[in-house]
Amino acid sequence: MLRLLLPSALILSALLSPAVAHAAPGSLIIVGGALSPANEAIHKAFLARRPAGAPGIAIIPAASGSPADSAAFFAETLTRHGARREDIRIVHLATEDDPTTPGIDESRWAGNATSPAEIAKLADAGAIWFTGGDQLRTTRLLLTAEGFDTPMLAAIRARLSRGAIIGGTSAGAAIMSGAMITNGESMPALTQPVLRQGDEDTRQEGGQLVLGQGLGFFPVSLVDQHFDARARLGRLARALFTLPADQRLGFGIDENTALLVDLARQEAHALGASSITILDARNATQMRGDRFGASGITLSVATAGDRVDLATLAIAHDPIRKPIEPRASPSLAQGNAGGMAVPSQPLGDLLADELISRPGKSALERLSFSAGKSGLDAIIFGFGKTADTSGFAGRDRDGAWRTTIKMLELGIRPVSIDIKETAE
Repeated sequence: MLRLLLPSALILSALLSPAVAHAAPGSLIIVGGALSPANEAIHKAFLARRPAGAPGIAIIPAASGSPADSAAFFAETLTRHGARREDIRIVHLATEDDPTTPGIDESRWAGNATSPAEIAKLADAGAIWFTGGDQLRTTRLLLTAEGFDTPMLAAIRARLSRGAIIGGTSAGAAIMSGAMITNGESMPALTQPVLRQGDEDTRQEGGQLVLGQGLGFFPVSLVDQHFDARARLGRLARALFTLPADQRLGFGIDENTALLVDLARQEAHALGASSITILDARNATQMRGDRFGASGITLSVATAGDRVDLATLAIAHDPIRKPIEPRASPSLAQGNAGGMAVPSQPLGDLLADELISRPGKSALERLSFSAGKSGLDAIIFGFGKTADTSGFAGRDRDGAWRTTIKMLELGIRPVSIDIKETAE
């Protein structure tokens, strides 16, 4: 069942277990979901990061509801990007059978985290990939009931310590953190109690924020995926405040986009189609009271070609981009509004158009609301310029328009909305 999560740093021991590893000399490629088979930058980076003498590629489809098919599809995709078929091994690890593959009963793979034959597929792996699906399927197979490493997870960590790259998309991204977001969307996350994952699962796609235990390959940060497409800024911000103050770092990764992490150098690169939102709440303040609010969160946005120093969170933007030019009015003025009648806009574009480029404008507010149990739940997201704020934009080498935003301040506060019908 799901259990209430204490709103303090005392819950750390429940989320960061003995399975969490320290930084290793390998790499991570964390994809925000909806990875296009045609995304050359991400697939090529995954293959290129294999260390010398370790050509093997292991695909672990544990999260998928179609384990055999999803693994085969990714294997075929990798061959189109230059991988040799003889280097690819599919690790038979899954929780349930896929009825569309009658010749394979994947439910028989559930105990393979202790199988010497399956673990042996990792022996020369220079690259290990986790598919999308449900992240809880993966963690429940690779962690013991007490939260310790299974033999297969220990073997994966050993490969990472020898320079291998570990990658994953969607659910395969969520598992990278020590604490792991397992469920929830932004409005319920900001307006309802936070839960921690219990032994039994009653999760659904929306609803309250639920946190569980990840695999801790990326120990310095909390990861969220499908970030802009599913408006998860509020979800990630709220999740950070369940962690100790010195660990409140978050990376929200958009779809078809990746964060390529060099663990030894403690730096990361943005790859792919969209943006990576970086939240630093280590010096932020949480509002007192029954409703969640916070101030002093630092927000930056990186896109393909940008490099992030993980020690300082400083972004070295792609030099092809130039400072965002000031203009008198935004290109798409929406006003402070929310709901179905107002078009959405990518976060980076919104901030560039309506704040960074506006001379003399120091702050921007956006209202979000949804139906709650006793009326409308409403939240205002406030973005403010700081002395260190800057923005850069330009067309990439492939012709795509990219924006980098550095060091804005984010605040979140609850508000009340009264609705009155007008007379006919």
